[in-house]
Amino acid sequence: MTEFASKEEFETFFKNNYKPLVYEDVKEEFETFYKEQEGKIFHEDYEINGSVSKDDFLNNLSKAAMFTFQDTLTEAFYEKNPDVYETAFMIFEENGGKHSAITSIFDETYRNLYQEFLNQFFDEMIA
Repeated sequence: MTEFASKEEFETFFKNNYKPLVYEDVKEEFETFYKEQEGKIFHEDYEINGSVSKDDFLNNLSKAAMFTFQDTLTEAFYEKNPDVYETAFMIFEENGGKHSAITSIFDETYRNLYQEFLNQFFDEMIA
């Protein structure tokens, strides 16, 4: 088992070691993918009406777009925070491949960054 027996211990580790990410950490890769796909990053039936809404575009990304954006964020997160990422992943594996309450700050931070960065991407490239 890891050195973190509690959520509080991992949160302290996270807060002491986490280097924040900003949209610029993923911007180039997000925009390159979008341009390579010629803007076709949604489920086909979503774009038929020609209206892409900020309110629901995240729920209508194609599987390829979701994978690319998540992979890009994961790489950027790892590049800035290898110790935090590896420790959280080790706990994830020790927990049988399931998310752990111990690493909830990691999971929440990742989800928030994903949403924040895609919203900014939408504002800059799609809106």
